[in-house]
Amino acid sequence: MRVRDSQYFVPGGDGPTRMMADKYDILLNSREVAFLLDLSPDTVNEFARRNILPAFKKGRQWRFRKRDIASFKRHMRGVNAAA
Repeated sequence: MRVRDSQYFVPGGDGPTRMMADKYDILLNSREVAFLLDLSPDTVNEFARRNILPAFKKGRQWRFRKRDIASFKRHMRGVNAAA
């Protein structure tokens, strides 16, 4: 019988790797993304509609994965630095 360390145990998960994946799968709404990117929520929604920002619809609202927004932010920082 395997003993599980409660610090790493996630029901249905496979140890520490699963726990790390969940941390970066946090979903954000348009207002939260707007705050992180210093944009208006309308601009964030427009970027999602045009596939500039990776997003998906949940009902009538756009949802964004935190890891995708962090990646987008890093990418934009690199593009602006090269200009």
